[in-house]
Amino acid sequence: MRVCIDYDIEKEEYTEKLTDIARKLGFAAAATCWFFRSDGNIFPDPILAALVSVVIYFICDVMQFFLGAIMLRLWTRHMEKLAWATSATIDGDYDKPAWLDYPRFCMWCMKVLFLLMSFAFIGYHLVMLGLP
Repeated sequence: MRVCIDYDIEKEEYTEKLTDIARKLGFAAAATCWFFRSDGNIFPDPILAALVSVVIYFICDVMQFFLGAIMLRLWTRHMEKLAWATSATIDGDYDKPAWLDYPRFCMWCMKVLFLLMSFAFIGYHLVMLGLP
């Protein structure tokens, strides 16, 4: 029988792998957008939308880890203060609540969504180029 810890480790492996692959795809999307610029560095509207999506993707990528670190630090400090007030020590085990990962998970979902949107905008532009 598997315990929840095993599932958490497996989930972290999946999200970590997706993050690594998505970063490479984010840079690839930005490079693809750069290919479509015209003289004077002007981008067609769908390509500009793709570039904006890539920028938002990278912001969400950073925010995922920033929010995770801040939330965990604030919660840990709060739990240490409670433990100190009750037993004059911060040693012990703390049960991490599920809600602590919600902001991080939301950023993870948003970054994947914005990356997919960037490729959708690029695909839309490619389709429009092929139409008479």
